[in-house]
This record gives sequence, structure tokens and C-alpha cells, in this order.
Amino acid sequence: MAASPALLSLAPAVSRHPHLPFSPSHCPRPPPRHLRLTPLAASSPTPSPSPAGSGGGGVFLSPSALTQLDELAAFRYEHAFPHGHLTVRALGRGPNDDAVAEALVRLLANSFSETVRWAPAQRYAQLLTFVIGRYLYERRGLAPHAAVLVGFYRPADATEEGGGEGEDGEDEGEMACTAEVSFDEMGAPGAPPTPTPPLEFPYMCNMTVKTSFRR
Repeated sequence: MAASPALLSLAPAVSRHPHLPFSPSHCPRPPPRHLRLTPLAASSPTPSPSPAGSGGGGVFLSPSALTQLDELAAFRYEHAFPHGHLTVRALGRGPNDDAVAEALVRLLANSFSETVRWAPAQRYAQLLTFVIGRYLYERRGLAPHAAVLVGFYRPADATEEGGGEGEDGEDEGEMACTAEVSFDEMGAPGAPPTPTPPLEFPYMCNMTVKTSFRR
């Protein structure tokens, strides 16, 4: 498709789930979420992927960046609860994570369409799915300058059952949450909300938690 990919500028959705570690009980209510669609600056055209397919054209990786990419791929945050287990990892650039990326697009589209009342829900969800898919495709290609983190939850009574496999063939459980992190200016969002954050410092955005895991 010839159209330039669009960037999302979305305020984070605050989780209300009582069991997830990033669900602050005293966090002030966030402002309404919104979309800001901005065409990318002049760049070389990229092939039209399926929504959120394997990472975009990417960036040149120096030896140190390749090391950081390996470290990002190996990153895992795990937390055991009496009721289940949470695992957070980075979404990979390669085709092994395409199915996870597709599910992530649906999670984000459902989350950001919750507050929209002025458009037919089905048609707006379709638009969001397309835009977020293109956006996620580009963001995956920016690793290790940026990372899309994905959290998977397994109930305690289902840790031995199937429910999605990770890159190593192990059960990852149900996708529960996500957050996007940029680490430097190269990975910074193209259209951040105002006031504009310092581009050379880490920045977190596009956070959401699946409805069934909120409180």
C-alpha cells in the first residue's frame, strides 16, 4: 500500500486489576485517550505487511546495538502470585512473534475504542486495527532503540495446560497487558503528546491491560 504508515500518540490506559504489579491503586484518573495520526517523515517505502507482521525495515545495527538486541530478546520479568504467574517479555522482530503481534493489535484496538462514542463501534475498531497494525509493524523494526513489552498471565490451576506457546515452545498463557518503551532519540515516538518529553531519555506509552484483568 502506498500510503505512509501512521504513528499513534495514545495516553496510557490505567489498569485496575488487583493482582498485576503495575496497577497502582492510588493513581489519578488519566485524561481521555485520543488518537493523533501523523505521517512519517520522508523515508524509504516499505513493503505492505499484514497487520503487525514481522518488524518493519528496521535501523542500522552497530555491534553494540546487536548486543543490546540480544539482551532485549533475552529479557524476562516474572512474578508469581498465589493465584497465577505473570511473565513479561519484549515482542520480537522476527516472524516467530507475528501471531503474538496480531493478538496485541486486537488488544490495543479494543482498549482504545472503549471510550469512543461518536463512531460505529465495528467500523472504528476496523480502522484502529489497521492503524495500530501499521504502527506496531514499524515499532518492532526499531529494536533495540524501542521495545514493545507484552505480559502473559497463567492461572495457578492452568500452569501445566496449553494456552499459547512462546519462542521456546513453552506455554506463555493469556496475553494480559502491554507497554511500549523507547530508550533513546532513535526509538522515540514520532508524535508524542505535549509537553514533548526529552527524546534522548526513556519514555513509556501505549499501556493497556485486558479488560478481564482490570479491577
